[in-house]
Amino acid sequence: MGRSRGSKAGVLSVLALQLWILDGCSRGNAAIERKGGQAIPVVTSVVEQRSVPLTVNVVGTVESIGSVNLQSRVDGQIVAVL
Repeated sequence: MGRSRGSKAGVLSVLALQLWILDGCSRGNAAIERKGGQAIPVVTSVVEQRSVPLTVNVVGTVESIGSVNLQSRVDGQIVAVL
């Protein structure tokens, strides 16, 4: 028994999608070439973990630029959390 038309079309679409993705990956330097061929320098650093103070000592008032209304999606009381 041969394949039906639907499965052949599905296989062809998957192959076309793979070729399209591979074609896009092969043009990785196209953006650099369009911008004059200059690469962007990248600086790396060693990772370190430390606490960062988040305090600001000022005099004045603070007003938020946005607010959010929260509504419960549970109707009733939560008895336990698993």
